[in-house]
Amino acid sequence: MSNFNKQMLDKDIQINNMENRFNEASYTYHTNLLKLLDAKTNGDGKGGKTIDELYRNVHEVFSSVIALQKNMVEASMDLVKLQLQRAFELSGLDKVIEKNDGKQ
Repeated sequence: MSNFNKQMLDKDIQINNMENRFNEASYTYHTNLLKLLDAKTNGDGKGGKTIDELYRNVHEVFSSVIALQKNMVEASMDLVKLQLQRAFELSGLDKVIEKNDGKQ
């Protein structure tokens, strides 16, 4: 745990929470998509009203899925950046680079 600082741990927790929300949204999307396909194939018995509602819902949930994926990728890249910075600090390479920059 000493290789993780509070900022990295918070970012990791944030990513895990987003992943949980993504899984829920993905399940909802697929369930509603199947309902939409069934209503389009077999009819909804309401003159298309249910189909319109399902289409809007599928579109909205799909947008959420995409946004969550984008945010997860960005947060993961932030975590990688923090981990690389930490690795440089622990290795002492940041000091060597600073020292060499001063000589030029």
